[in-house]
Amino acid sequence: MLLKPNTPLGFAEFIRHLRKKKGWTQAVLAEKVGVSRQWVSQMENGHNYKAEFNLVLRALNELSAEIIEKQD
Repeated sequence: MLLKPNTPLGFAEFIRHLRKKKGWTQAVLAEKVGVSRQWVSQMENGHNYKAEFNLVLRALNELSAEIIEKQD
């Protein structure tokens, strides 16, 4: 499945997709990232647009996701 997370909500949906694919709850991801379950919930629902980017990157890392440059 190709997802294009090119907006804050797109990143949120991408992270939710990866979390569910691993079978993790929001609580599991929160523990691995070092944030509250509420933080994960707010971020996944697009209510946390000001989420610290380093935490979003940490979540992607925990989910074994990579951000790669698209080759034209």
